[in-house]
Amino acid sequence: MSETFFEVVPDAPWGDYGTVLFHGNVSRAPHFRGAVAEEVELCRVGPFLPPVTAPSGALVLTEEVAAYFETEGFATNGMRPCSIGKVVNVDISKWDLSASEPAKHPAGGEPENYIDRRKHSEKTAANLPPLFWVDASAMYGFPMSKLVEGLRETPPVTDIFRTGFTHFVSSRLKDWLAGHAGDFLSFKAVGNDGSD
Repeated sequence: MSETFFEVVPDAPWGDYGTVLFHGNVSRAPHFRGAVAEEVELCRVGPFLPPVTAPSGALVLTEEVAAYFETEGFATNGMRPCSIGKVVNVDISKWDLSASEPAKHPAGGEPENYIDRRKHSEKTAANLPPLFWVDASAMYGFPMSKLVEGLRETPPVTDIFRTGFTHFVSSRLKDWLAGHAGDFLSFKAVGNDGSD
């Protein structure tokens, strides 16, 4: 029987606005041209922080979730401390998530401006819990269009891997993540049986 893997997709209300508000972004992503991992620096709004986020090119966990993650025995290339970069005070915890638009739009209208056009808040940054990023070194050096073929030829030995900026997880890890961050992540099946 062949394993099905799932693409990890950041999920949030309000399209790109919500993606920036709930997941943030990384100013330094893991090295994508080999097995060497670099530091990940997260930039985001606070104080609200989902337990699992998927900013561009990383999967970031709070310390509490990271401990559970390791206890469950998921096969990864390890977890590394995540540096905190720019954090701005935008309290989205009181916003109506069912609204069709965010309560406030950023200056200039671009989603990244929630972070880029606001000042860093030491107080908000200091109140974030310790964060860790999952080292999911690139396992496939081919384009996404060849992923299914690659999974058939060389199945991954870990529960998480990535191709470029996109992370994929095993069925077991997908179920676990859905239970811990289901409101902020969605998953798209990609089977190594030739289906996607």
